[in-house]
Amino acid sequence: MKQLLRILGCAALCGLLTGCPSITLVKSGPITLQDRLIVETTHEWSLISGYTKWDVLTVDGARLQRIAVLGGLEDGESIFSFPQGQKAPKFKSSMTAAEIAEAIKSSMALGNLGNFKIINLRPYKIGSEDGFRFDCTYTTKDGLDFKCLFVGAVYKNRLSLIAAYGTAVYYYDKYSEEAERMIKSARFI
Repeated sequence: MKQLLRILGCAALCGLLTGCPSITLVKSGPITLQDRLIVETTHEWSLISGYTKWDVLTVDGARLQRIAVLGGLEDGESIFSFPQGQKAPKFKSSMTAAEIAEAIKSSMALGNLGNFKIINLRPYKIGSEDGFRFDCTYTTKDGLDFKCLFVGAVYKNRLSLIAAYGTAVYYYDKYSEEAERMIKSARFI
């Protein structure tokens, strides 16, 4: 019994030291994500934070649909987290929108997502900051087709991204209007 309590105590201590992911209910209205962006929501979302460098909002589960926010990526950091040893593309504040889109595409391929297509890369503003936007499609390793969109800007030499994902059948379309509202409301703080 003492050994079990010691193991549980060590596990709890490790969780406190490394930070644990949290899931909280977010009510409609303005919310701050990544201490960098404010967006407006019109209904409740579950917010998953502390698990990766992205904050994730979902209603039906992150594997079916999500809006993810990455705020303040610095030079030399990868856009997505990968196991140690995998060479992921690194962000540089001098990158163009096309180079960032290609880095996202390369990163998605590392994550076992196939047939990633960038559609209609174009300029876009987040608040008053110049940025970019593109739509995309991909297929998971299990054969599930997804639609997504990425909106991003380099603000104060740091990359911020908002990405809306959903299964091509049903979930992307179900939340596309809400995702558009959130993206249009986004502003840097």
